[in-house]
Amino acid sequence: MTLAPGLTNSVLLAGLEHAQLERIAAITRVVDAPRGTIVIREGDLLKELYIIEQGTMKLTMDARLWEGSTTLRCIVNVIGPYGAVGWSALVEPNLATLSAQAKTDCRLLAINGQRFLGLMDQDPVMGHKVMKALAGLVADRLEATRQCLLSEKVADLMRHPVMGRVLV
Repeated sequence: MTLAPGLTNSVLLAGLEHAQLERIAAITRVVDAPRGTIVIREGDLLKELYIIEQGTMKLTMDARLWEGSTTLRCIVNVIGPYGAVGWSALVEPNLATLSAQAKTDCRLLAINGQRFLGLMDQDPVMGHKVMKALAGLVADRLEATRQCLLSEKVADLMRHPVMGRVLV
């Protein structure tokens, strides 16, 4: 079986054997997302993890920097080919922590989260490798989110001094 390049080159699936990737391919579907398509909204209940096969997606979050301020949309990261979005499909409560929007026309590989968890339960070596990679991905996203929020707060402080503001 010829596997999609998104599966064989994905950082999240690195180190998996061909047979393991074939089992994942069996629970994967291709999704085309034209430029501008919002694939995931922050707070959505996620059922699928997406591997970007072609194109780029931007990850955003809505934040209020100060009590009473308007909501600001922060671009946390831009993810390109072989990156993953929607990791929350694998971790309860399965709620999206960021929004994902196609920055360019994208081809995505959508992996059913519950079935993928089932495969990892049946094959603990696969599960260990994927969850180890997932932990690294989550740590990277957390750091990118932290940096985004810090830079936005600094920029806002330069525009409007902090006097009288309550930090959220």
